[in-house]
Amino acid sequence: MGLSGAALDIVLILVALAFFLLGAWMGRMLTRYPFGRKPYTGMESLIGSTGVIKSIKGESMEVTVDGQVWIAFYDERKNFKAGDEVVVKGVEGLKLKVDQKK
Repeated sequence: MGLSGAALDIVLILVALAFFLLGAWMGRMLTRYPFGRKPYTGMESLIGSTGVIKSIKGESMEVTVDGQVWIAFYDERKNFKAGDEVVVKGVEGLKLKVDQKK
């Protein structure tokens, strides 16, 4: 036969809780990894961004990307100077790997 009042309440609460948890998990997955796009937050989101060189100190430089100042480095010997635009190619630790903007 049917469920009594208390048992029906418990079943409804468990079903509602299950749907809430499933929705929260799906929402988190869709906001973190929206259909294969790159991340919205974190250092990985900087890859592909354009920055401007503030200063150069030996093998490293200070680069402004999205309003934040980062320490950056480059692989090849190129003639960088303050004010040049660069593209972020990668992230290693807390340093950005940059290349000249083409």
